Amino acid sequence: MSAPDAASQPPEGFARHSRSSPFVDLIGPLYSRGRGLDLRLALRIDSRHLNGTGTVHGGVLATLADLAIGYAVASSTDPPTPLTTSSMTVNLSGTARPGDVITTRSRLQHQGSRVVLAHCELMVGERTVAQASAVFVPGRRPS
Repeated sequence: MSAPDAASQPPEGFARHSRSSPFVDLIGPLYSRGRGLDLRLALRIDSRHLNGTGTVHGGVLATLADLAIGYAVASSTDPPTPLTTSSMTVNLSGTARPGDVITTRSRLQHQGSRVVLAHCELMVGERTVAQASAVFVPGRRPS
C-alpha cells in the first residue's frame, strides 16, 4: 500500500467512527473500536493538526480527549447519558508528528446524578503524549 493509500485507511483494528459533527469533520476522520468505557478513538495526524513547530497542536489533543471521554462515558449507559463538559484539565507530556496515530483510553472515576468525573490517556503506540481529567454534568439533550 502506498503512503497516500495508508493515510486514508483506518488504523489497524479500527473502523470509521459513526458519530460526527461539523467541528469533528474539520479535524477527522475519527476512528473507533470498542463500546462504552472500552471505546478507543484514533486520529491520524496530518498537516491540519500541526502548530508552528510542526508537531500536533495542544488544542487538537484537548479536543480528542474531550471527545474520547465524553463518547466513552455517554455510551456506557443504555440509553446513552447526555453529557455537558463542565471543566477539563489537559497535561501535555509528549508530541506527535504527521503520520502518527493517536489513540485514547478512558476511565470513569465517578458517575453520580449531578456530576461525572473521568480521565483519558492519549498515546502514540505505547508512549503517552497527553492525559486529561474532565468533569461532566449529566442531563437532558437540548430540544
